[in-house]
Amino acid sequence: MKGPIALWIVSQLLSNGICINQARQGSGSDGFDFIIIGGGLAGTVVANRLSENRNWTILLLEQESNPFRSSVVGGRDGRLTDYQRKNHHLWSWETIAKYYNTEKLLHTDRPKQSDNKGGSIGELFRNAYKEAGIVHIPDQSAYGYLNLAKSLRLSSGDYAQGNLRIVYNTIVTSLSIDEKGFVNEVNFIQNDDKGTVFAVKPKREVIISAGTISTPKILMLSGLGPEQYLNKLGIKSRCDLPVGQNLLDHFVVPYFFKVPCTKVTGLDSNPRGKPYQSLDFIALINSTISDKMYSNLMNTCRMVQCKDTTTMKMLLEDLPNDLKNQVLDELNTHNIFVVGIHNIKPKSRGAVKLKSKDPFDPLIIEYNLLSSRTDMNTILAGIRLQKNLLQSETFKKYRITELTPRIKECNKKVANSQAFWECYVKAVGTPLEDPVGTAKMGSQADPKAVVDACFQVFGTQNLRVIDESVIPSAIVGPTYSYVEQIGERGAQLIMEDYS
Repeated sequence: MKGPIALWIVSQLLSNGICINQARQGSGSDGFDFIIIGGGLAGTVVANRLSENRNWTILLLEQESNPFRSSVVGGRDGRLTDYQRKNHHLWSWETIAKYYNTEKLLHTDRPKQSDNKGGSIGELFRNAYKEAGIVHIPDQSAYGYLNLAKSLRLSSGDYAQGNLRIVYNTIVTSLSIDEKGFVNEVNFIQNDDKGTVFAVKPKREVIISAGTISTPKILMLSGLGPEQYLNKLGIKSRCDLPVGQNLLDHFVVPYFFKVPCTKVTGLDSNPRGKPYQSLDFIALINSTISDKMYSNLMNTCRMVQCKDTTTMKMLLEDLPNDLKNQVLDELNTHNIFVVGIHNIKPKSRGAVKLKSKDPFDPLIIEYNLLSSRTDMNTILAGIRLQKNLLQSETFKKYRITELTPRIKECNKKVANSQAFWECYVKAVGTPLEDPVGTAKMGSQADPKAVVDACFQVFGTQNLRVIDESVIPSAIVGPTYSYVEQIGERGAQLIMEDYS
């Protein structure tokens, strides 16, 4: 895997480079050595690695009900420079590379049947981008590959060791933490039975791997969070920490091109390609809005063929009804290109908050997606880039034109003006469900940090957070590989502590 995908820019936030030296609780006869909360990607990696020590017992508690958090055990579906900024020895590329090597297995030969003699939609867009001065870089780690082993789909929840117990359909309600900062019990219910609360004791440590949304919920219900806020909810504060803050997510806005139905002859005519005929096309772009050294804008494209309303309705699911109806009407006479304009390095930060001290109340999630002007400017730069493609000879050849959106919220804006497009971005933009950052990793001197470089929660003795919630700043691309390495690194640090 040349050109490694980086985990995150931890190094710019960790100035001291040390972990907390914690006292270790003695091993008793009751409970499990390690209790892991959350059976997503990071949690299953940690559980698997720790269970390799046959002298340890591990309990994995998995909710397995909410698809946004983790619908199945194993979870749901960067770059070197991220490591090189203000290098931190625990998270340098030299330290992390070995964990990537434990995960990767790539057969690079493309299957013969994937060749398309008529050309592809991806090729069309690559040619148009080339005219706009953006070069094509082939990437074997892009979309199009699946994890398979022995003819079966392979995931992180592959199998468990004999000393690993997995309990499904659980909801952790709180952690019992004593005055010295030790987690003495993990409290949970099972099968939605709110009347019966179970308690299990850790002999060594508790690891929370519940994800960016649920991890801060568990911490705050246990008294770890903003002190004044918790006191207002009637929760006794154990440690004043900025839990739930620093919520970050990628942001995407759709943009539409159209081309008459008869004008795409020879382009991905293979029916097996639907509905993802052009998913092989991804553009990473330096928009000059932010740091010129890395991409902060990504474009993806899918073509939906004439009258394929089933696919189009799926892609338009979260958009306003008037825009949906407009696009579906155009689909009767045109093929539609749906371009996703992604802000992959957002500056805007939101928060995850408790509604009350009742663990069964829904959370308050405040994304604040466009609170930073830089993020709006990035998306507007992406829209301008799409408009520039209309002047390319490649687009003119196929008579590709813009599908100018019409939505009620922006009717009073001058068509095609910046005010119109800003209104459009606010009306149709959505988070990409790659949230990170709500239990930020940093040094003890960082007022926004929740955990140290070894994932240990400040103010506690035997509690770690090992999942994507510790990532302090937005990462480039999907979080899957990042989170897998978080699990690998976290498990290794635990094993080193007890070696």
